[in-house]
Amino acid sequence: MYSNCYVESIDMNKFYNLIALFIIVLFFNVFPKPSPLSTSNTNISTEIPTPALFVKGASEICMLAMHATSAISNHVGFYKEKMVDDCKIRVILLDPSSPSLETWNLLIDSDITKLHIETYLQVLKQLTSLPKAKGKCEVKLLNVFLPFSIFAIDLSKKTGSIIVEFHPYKRSIDDRLHVRLNTSENPHWFDYYKKHFNQAWADASDWNV
Repeated sequence: MYSNCYVESIDMNKFYNLIALFIIVLFFNVFPKPSPLSTSNTNISTEIPTPALFVKGASEICMLAMHATSAISNHVGFYKEKMVDDCKIRVILLDPSSPSLETWNLLIDSDITKLHIETYLQVLKQLTSLPKAKGKCEVKLLNVFLPFSIFAIDLSKKTGSIIVEFHPYKRSIDDRLHVRLNTSENPHWFDYYKKHFNQAWADASDWNV
């Protein structure tokens, strides 16, 4: 009598397990899944292409960074030429008066971040004040920093591309991971970081030159 009940219990357990397995398989086949960020269709590197190589014929350049030193330094003349060609530039930097600055300095083991931000704000001031660049270079300040930086082109076009730089603990920029995404090969992740930039742009404050 007891052995029959035990056999029945085992059979019912198998039945329930099969039902659960069927539901899991059904879920993963019915509901769409985001595209994996695989190395086969994603450019992953610690090297950063120069703006001239990355931007090329872009009509919009977007930057989200702490101070954007690597993206701006030595490339001011290039950005001037791009704005003369009707390219628009949007830049988001960390507000130098933000309390988040102290956390960032601990993360990268530095105490000169504020100086970097203020220095490159003055460089951006030169770009925004150019007669032929009026309204083509917008700068905003964010009160918090994200765990990554973004350098992007043509976010609203099919030719759009994004370089995401991740912020590791106490590592120089030469030792940071960079991932390049585009709309054709990485649509899910491109849209993911595009939304982050647009949200940061909406939350950031206009910089009063």
